[in-house]
Amino acid sequence: MKKQKFRYVARQHIPMSYVPIRLFNNNFLVQAVALVDTGSSTNVLPYQLGIDLGFVWDDTKATIPLGGNVNSLAMAVSLSAIIGLLDPVELIFAWASNDRPPLILGQIDFFTEYHVCFYQDLGYFEITAK
Repeated sequence: MKKQKFRYVARQHIPMSYVPIRLFNNNFLVQAVALVDTGSSTNVLPYQLGIDLGFVWDDTKATIPLGGNVNSLAMAVSLSAIIGLLDPVELIFAWASNDRPPLILGQIDFFTEYHVCFYQDLGYFEITAK
């Protein structure tokens, strides 16, 4: 099994679990930083990143309600993703109708593809491909 360690990133003095990620859709590529979020039920893709990846918004397909402070609809999209130096995987994202949410890796389906162990007291977390 391939694994990689990542250091926590301090945001407003709070250690956060961010990872570098490359997202692919056909000939489109976006490099970004995503929050690994155990409290998020789904992977979330902000609106502009979806546009940058060549998706076209369609209100009739926006059937996923995003809760929390996002309060918007989303569409399901599939992307190839490379987290850090790990091998590529296919992930499903809820593509938000706005840019309020950050890029999030959540329970569906990031945590079904990877084992994640958090060692906050040691300053890092580890992602292992299943």
